[in-house]
Amino acid sequence: MRHIGVITCFLLTGVVMTDAARAQEIRAEVTNDQVEMGEVVDVYVSIVNPKQASAPAPPNTRDFDIRISPNPPSVSNNISIINGRTTQQSTYTYRYTARPLRPGNLVIPPFRYQEAGKTLSSRPITISVGRAVSGPWVLCEIVAGKKTVFIGQPVDLTLSIYIRQFQQPGFGTMNLNDMWKLQDGATSLGVFADGTVAPQVQQVRRNDDSGVPRDFYRYDIMTTIYPNKSGPLDLGRIEFIYNYPVQLGRNLFGYSVERSRQVIGAPKMPEIIVKSIPTDGRPPDFSGAIGEYSIITSAKPTDVPVGDPITLTMLVRGRGSLDRLTAPRLDRVESLTKDFEVSGDVPAGEIVGDRKQFVLTIRPLRESVKAIPAIPFSYFNPKSERFETALSRPIAIDVRPAQRLAMPDSAQGGASPGAGVLAPLVETTEGLLANFDDPDEILASQSTSLGPLAWIVLLAMPAAYLVTWFVHRRSERYRHNQALRRRSMALATAKRALSANGERASGDIRAALLGYVADCCNVPAGGLTRNDAVRLAREKGVNDDLVSRLDESLENLEFAQYGGGVFAVQDGAALASQLVSELDRAGLR
Repeated sequence: MRHIGVITCFLLTGVVMTDAARAQEIRAEVTNDQVEMGEVVDVYVSIVNPKQASAPAPPNTRDFDIRISPNPPSVSNNISIINGRTTQQSTYTYRYTARPLRPGNLVIPPFRYQEAGKTLSSRPITISVGRAVSGPWVLCEIVAGKKTVFIGQPVDLTLSIYIRQFQQPGFGTMNLNDMWKLQDGATSLGVFADGTVAPQVQQVRRNDDSGVPRDFYRYDIMTTIYPNKSGPLDLGRIEFIYNYPVQLGRNLFGYSVERSRQVIGAPKMPEIIVKSIPTDGRPPDFSGAIGEYSIITSAKPTDVPVGDPITLTMLVRGRGSLDRLTAPRLDRVESLTKDFEVSGDVPAGEIVGDRKQFVLTIRPLRESVKAIPAIPFSYFNPKSERFETALSRPIAIDVRPAQRLAMPDSAQGGASPGAGVLAPLVETTEGLLANFDDPDEILASQSTSLGPLAWIVLLAMPAAYLVTWFVHRRSERYRHNQALRRRSMALATAKRALSANGERASGDIRAALLGYVADCCNVPAGGLTRNDAVRLAREKGVNDDLVSRLDESLENLEFAQYGGGVFAVQDGAALASQLVSELDRAGLR
């Protein structure tokens, strides 16, 4: 017991003597300081004991193209007790890729991290970069079907990745499946991330940098995108990072890669211009359809009284995206609204085979209506570069007068044909009292009233129980649901960061915007990129205009922070605060 007491006192003393002012530092390390042109260097930046972890911005340099990995940081926590002093250390490690832009002894500048007015810097790192003698090992190309498109028009893209075949005596040639598996986790395929890999991999022959023919495996990834803003098409960051084998070794399962070189394939972006859809000649029922379409309609029932509902079914088919197709605005079609009551709600639609089906309810307004008119479906044809309208066939209907409540003949008291004979009515002077034996009992007052105090007592207890239950349930959800806590505090946290005293730098504004999106979507804030934030906002159902503004703001802030540019807006923090408020109202949270 005495020993246990001594140990307990020692531990309690250690806890009390915990170093409250934990030491902070930033470190940068590389996996290889000797590479060739075409290879990339992994840079691991560790921040020790940050108060609010965030990824440091890549340093500006003309020698390297440095980019952060899209993967979240790795986190480690250590607690040590030395001479009764407890030290806690939390380390966040971020991964970057540095691609040399020229040969020579190049320097990766220090990474800097700012917190609470203090700036921490890592040490510079020297990398020896030699000329490529046997590359390239990986090549990437993008093929686009069009050079000019309109907003919303589908664009078919193919990313072709060429990986040079690897051979080693005693092992032969690595097969195409094993070669594909060696791609690095830092690979960023942008719009091709959710694309379809062609099932047939081709073996092709190309010349290397020295003009020597080499055998490559060609992997094609296909995708279709729908531009949402005019101007040059931005496909985002596309980098295929690959661990190309240098030496194989045998193991119990066959062979493994013992040494590899990390290389990168960055395709040249195709020059595609996105044009806005014209406004001249736009039909009133146009709902954004791009392509060529036809429409078929049916109605049920076709024999109805005035004001009764008719279910109108529209089937649209054609060459274009059915997923993005919306119903025509029938409430703007004058030939229909003059004879029918049409709801302004736009039906969601359902894809049925090669068609999209929309169901709407209409009601005839008068007996003279003889048909449902031809229903128009207007679309923009990118081939002819003008608006066109497809029409369905009219549907004949029979509208009857509305049914009225039949009233008995008051003067003659005549009975309708087929009605039964009723017993004669007997008039009594007592009225309803003739049905009861003891009228005094019926007429006696039976009412009972409660005073205000009684009502307060009766209502207060269940109300108090409901309030207590609701508060307790909300508290439990808030305590155990981290996502709920982050979402509920997202707006306040972003507003506080954007309204802090002092001039806001572009990096602080960008971090606040990305942090807000990360909190709303319950994803790690560290390593969140502009493309990730835009994708998450779209998945949450934020409208395209607001998503485009978010994308543009982050792009301007990145350019100002990393590219040495100037943020074009005078009061960037105020505009970012307004953008956060609009995103919150749009349902991002």
